[in-house]
Amino acid sequence: GFRDVDLGTLRALPLRRLSLPSCDSVTDAGFQTLSRLSLLRELDISDSVVSRAGIECLADLAELRVWNVDHCSNLTLADIEWLEAQRTAHGRPFVVSAITTERGLK
Repeated sequence: GFRDVDLGTLRALPLRRLSLPSCDSVTDAGFQTLSRLSLLRELDISDSVVSRAGIECLADLAELRVWNVDHCSNLTLADIEWLEAQRTAHGRPFVVSAITTERGLK
């Protein structure tokens, strides 16, 4: 799987879709690197260890339309609501998938 250091190699690519499910080796620092992927439209970070700090750095990606944060145990419902409010306030529509389970969102 990917690690934080591996994500640095993606910066120069014109990625529109990125799938990193179950990458528990990618931390919030790795998600900061993803914030440079300005063309990214779809992101699957389900079952990851991302926290609010990680999604905060991705909130400004203007092209990002689909986020999958299912089963992200370090995110709370309040974090997802914050993300929705930020995106809406800036006129950036998106679809977020977030499933609450014992293992997922708190």
